[in-house]
Amino acid sequence: MDTRAGHEGLARIARAKFEEALKCGFAEVALCWHRTMHLLRTFVRYNVWATERLLASVATLDDAVYHGHCGLPFRSIHGTLNHILLADKLLYSRLQPDAPEDPRLAPFWNRPDNELYAAPNAPSTYWEEFVPGRDAIAAELVGQAKRLVAHVDTVPASDARVAYRATDGVLKEKEAGYLILHAVNHATHHRGQISASLTRLDVPPPTMDFSYFTP
Repeated sequence: MDTRAGHEGLARIARAKFEEALKCGFAEVALCWHRTMHLLRTFVRYNVWATERLLASVATLDDAVYHGHCGLPFRSIHGTLNHILLADKLLYSRLQPDAPEDPRLAPFWNRPDNELYAAPNAPSTYWEEFVPGRDAIAAELVGQAKRLVAHVDTVPASDARVAYRATDGVLKEKEAGYLILHAVNHATHHRGQISASLTRLDVPPPTMDFSYFTP
């Protein structure tokens, strides 16, 4: 992704929207829209940066440790990365209501808790099976995070309503901005879990605080 070109494109879109609202006499509305979209675009870029930093630390682990039970809800670091990816794909699909639904996604959530979460001595979990290879899951995570950036760059407004069918089959509707923030917040939560596991394994966890990110 050409980050510089992307920022220039965003600036043109934001300026056009801002000037259009000003002409209509909605200066405060225009300023609020501009700030909201800027924050969303910053957050999704932060998500790419934090993902890449975490994966760089995880890459130092040997296979036995990486795939081993770390006391995480999804058993291993690999299982947790797969969970992040599946949620990223699910939330992204809700932002694309006209795209065909991926039938692989919903079944991962439609299960009782004793299947969703790994038992203390579980030798494996179904979350680990979605993308079995560690190099493949790393590439998929970064690619999906960048797809979200590309999508947010084209979102006309954060309050646009999006209708989607939840994993339980219920039809719901949310603001696009809500789904975007959900994706970033969810990934941040589970990156923190993996970071704690790295600390327990005597691997220095990466610095991923938002304040260290420079867009």
